[in-house]
Amino acid sequence: NRGYTDTNAKTVRAGGFTINPAIKTLVLITAGQSNFTSVATTAYAPTNGSALDNLNPYNGQMYVASDPLLGSSVSSQVAPFGVGSLSLRLADKFVTNGIFGRVIIVPLAVGGTASSTWGTGGPLYNRVPAAMARLASRGIVPGMTGVTFAFCWGQGESDAATTQIAYQTSLTQVLTSLFNAGF
Repeated sequence: NRGYTDTNAKTVRAGGFTINPAIKTLVLITAGQSNFTSVATTAYAPTNGSALDNLNPYNGQMYVASDPLLGSSVSSQVAPFGVGSLSLRLADKFVTNGIFGRVIIVPLAVGGTASSTWGTGGPLYNRVPAAMARLASRGIVPGMTGVTFAFCWGQGESDAATTQIAYQTSLTQVLTSLFNAGF
């Protein structure tokens, strides 16, 4: 299961990689399981659409953020889930409440995955560092003036039987890969 990749109904953001240091920008990287995928029953129409971007981790292009987000998996094939994402709603709230003037969403979550699939040697292990490399290749890196990076990890039921030490080991490996990628 991989993330949503259909760009047909998406709009490329002109100048999407330009960072204005006078505008507080959040780079919101979301990874893990279902809570950060597209699971809300309906798509969300943000009130601050001009300030919300979606980095597509597959082609490295910046798009106007709209549900379903490019990068995370979509759960619409399983009732009662849909194509709406928590990440887009959260990003819109950050702008509405004046916390940030712009949010770049980098959705990486894949529903139904266990923490071990994200750990060293797992099939999703390189997903986070690859996204960081995509950003860096466009000049967006931690430490830039006016830019804040945030990493949100959403875990779910696939780890219900995972031992605490196994979960902690996998999550530590995910965070290590993130920090090794320059976070």
